Order: sequence, then C-alpha cells, then structure tokens
Amino acid sequence: MDIQQEWWNRRMRALQAIEAAGLDTHPDVLSWLEILPDRDSFFNNLTDTIPFLVYIYDLEKSTFIYFNRQFIEFTGYSREELYSMGTDGFAIICHHEDMPNLLAFRREIEDAKDDEVLKLGYRIVCKSGEAFWLHSQIKIIARNKSGEVSQFMGVSQDISQIKEIEDLLIRQENLYSSVLEYIPTDIAVLDIEGKYRYVNPSGKRDPEIRKWMLGKSDADLFAHRGRDEKLSLQRIEAFRTTIETKKSIQFEDEWPLPDSSIKSTLRSYFPVLDAQQNILMVIGYGMDISDRRNSERKMMQRELKYKYLVEHGTDVFLQMDTDGSINHSNLPANELSGYSSDLLTQMNMLDLVRVDYREKVKAAFASLSQQAIYLEFPIKTRDGSEKWIGQNLQQYTDEDGQLVIQSLARDITDNKQVLVQLEDKKLRLEEAFQIGKIGSFDLFFD
Repeated sequence: MDIQQEWWNRRMRALQAIEAAGLDTHPDVLSWLEILPDRDSFFNNLTDTIPFLVYIYDLEKSTFIYFNRQFIEFTGYSREELYSMGTDGFAIICHHEDMPNLLAFRREIEDAKDDEVLKLGYRIVCKSGEAFWLHSQIKIIARNKSGEVSQFMGVSQDISQIKEIEDLLIRQENLYSSVLEYIPTDIAVLDIEGKYRYVNPSGKRDPEIRKWMLGKSDADLFAHRGRDEKLSLQRIEAFRTTIETKKSIQFEDEWPLPDSSIKSTLRSYFPVLDAQQNILMVIGYGMDISDRRNSERKMMQRELKYKYLVEHGTDVFLQMDTDGSINHSNLPANELSGYSSDLLTQMNMLDLVRVDYREKVKAAFASLSQQAIYLEFPIKTRDGSEKWIGQNLQQYTDEDGQLVIQSLARDITDNKQVLVQLEDKKLRLEEAFQIGKIGSFDLFFD
C-alpha cells in the first residue's frame, strides 16, 4: 500500500472516532478537518518544505517506504531508484564504516518508547559518490499487532561542515596535547579555585598520580604525599595573588629530597582571561632549576672559601679596574702599604709604584688578557720606605659583566736584598779575580 494512502486511511479512521465522540464541531478540529481532505497538502507539502531530509523506514520489510523531495535532491537518486534498492537501501545509501553502528542502533529503535526521540549521527553516500554527515532524529510512527515497532520516521540535517570543524578542532587539540605531553617543562591547567584540570607528564611522570590530581588542589597533593603543609603555602599564596590581580606571577619553591639534596623549581602562573576580563583558567609552568641552583650554591661556597683565604691569608690581594684604580684590598695589602682599605680604594696602583717602574707596570696593565702575567717592582709605602713585591696579574669579567684586574702579590724585599748582596759579592769576587790575575801576569812577565 502506498504510504500516502496508508496515511489517509489512518486519518479517516481518526475522523470517524472524532465524529463518534461528538468533537467534530470543536474549532481546532474543524480547522484540521479543512486541510485533511487535501492529503497532498497535508503531508507532501509539509515534508517537502521543511529544510531537512525526511524518510520513513519499514523494519518488517527492511526497506525505505518514503523520501521527501529534499532527500531525493540531496542524494541525487530518483524516487524510483531509491525504492528499487529494496532491502539493500541502507547498505547502498549509508557509508560502509557506519553500518555496524546503524545495525546496533536498530536494536535501540526496537526498544524505544513511542514518545521517545532517538538521535544518531552517520554518513550518507550520494549517487555522485560524495559522503556527507547527517544528524538524524528518529521517532516511532507505527507498531504491529504484537506491539513491536514496525515503522519509524527519520528527520536528518546535513552537519558535514560542523563535522569538518569538529575534526579540525580535534586535530588541533591532539596536536596541542602532543606538544604538551612531550614538552620538557611542567605544565598544569587549574580552575579558578586552584584545582587541577590537566597535568602533563613532565609535571608528574606517574599516570596514576596525574589522574588522581584532577580536581585536587596543591594542599590535597602535599597532604597525600605526606609533605609539610607549609611547603604548599607559597604556591597557594602565589595562586591567590594571580586570581586577585589577574596578572602573571613568578616564584621559586624548594623542598628537601631523601638524598639530602634540594629540589628547586621556577614556577609561573598565567591567568587566561575572556573578553570581559574574567579568569577562565590559570596555566601553571614549572622548570626544574635544581642543577643551576646547586651549582650556584657550590660556586658560592667556593667563593666564600676563596674570599676567606684572600682576606685571612698572607698574600697581598688587590682588585682593580683596568686603569689600575683600586676598588678592594685585603689586610696584608693594608699592612704592607701602610694604607687602610678606605685610603687604598681612593688610589691608583701606579701611585704606589716607584716612579721609574710606572711605565713598565702601566704597559703590563694594557697588555693583560685572560693569561696571567708576573711582575716584580718596588713600591713606596705610606711611611716612605721601599718594598719590593712579586705580583701576579690576571684580567677577568666580574658578576656585573665588567672587566677587572685581580692581583696577588708577596713581599719579596728580603729576597731582593739577598740577591743584591749576592750580586755585590759576585762583583767583588770578579774585581778581586781581575786584580789578582793582572798581578800574576805582571809578575810572570817580569
């Protein structure tokens, strides 16, 4: 039986029931009766004018028994071609990858209630071979005498563009997720209450811990791991500041490890704002700087040790600018020169050098590089006495990026005096030898 004829027969039976109930004079019924005789206007015009694909499927016959005009135009098949597909209609029209889902969905339809609207997404293949995504709403319209679903109507909408956008977003999300998963920096996403919504593997390597952290706060995390609650206060306070100011903040947190070392992490909180400047989420970044901090601590310890040796050692230590201006001296330097540190830092090294050696020392300053050089020269002390020093000079860059000269020297006055005495004795011996030699020569020739 033609579907439209079946529709008409059902409406006629409904009309008879209305007349029997004495409702044929009701205004709403009368307006409905006016359009009922024109069955094409009531059904075809209704389904052909809505911007959706409408079809009716007979479960008992396993065939489509109705298509509206939009369905025919969209698929490119004629009405005759669609009807001739018979029981192969679904297999021909629907994408083969979606058939398992459609077969499973059929069981949902068979169990559905009359007033229930089911929803399904699947691809349809047009006559041209192009595939489009449809979103269908399914409603039961008939049951057989046993109460089983015999027919259902589907109203479908083309959502291919929406699916393309969704697929693009999914690909972008997968790309961003891959970047976040493999980036060697701790990254976490927190809601405005400070609860974790995402943690990447660099932040927590254990997937079970990452899963457990979702919906938890830093206080929960520290309590769970048995750490001192005070260690979480800095994070909590920094997060609160980010929420209140809506500005990023950077801080360091440290905690001891079982091997007695210290783990140092440089952390940042960045608020993500919407168009109304409301905070949507907070992104947390963390970078392990333990190696750098441990190196700095070791360097500081070495510097302190070196400074102690410099300040309390026996060698004369001076630090100067590249022109020889003194900016630091130790106690042995003060004792040797007779000047206090305050007075020395107002002087130039050349002021101490004996006049006839100043050009030599000045030239040494000018030729300095990373390679150390050694000089010996006399200096004049505050009391007017003369001292000889042996000085090692080296140029380096300080923590402010400035070139400076570092000098380590020793008082070699006594050594110089011994050398002078030895030199004097040598000269005397040579003179004595010359005198004796000449005397012997004269006697020989006499």
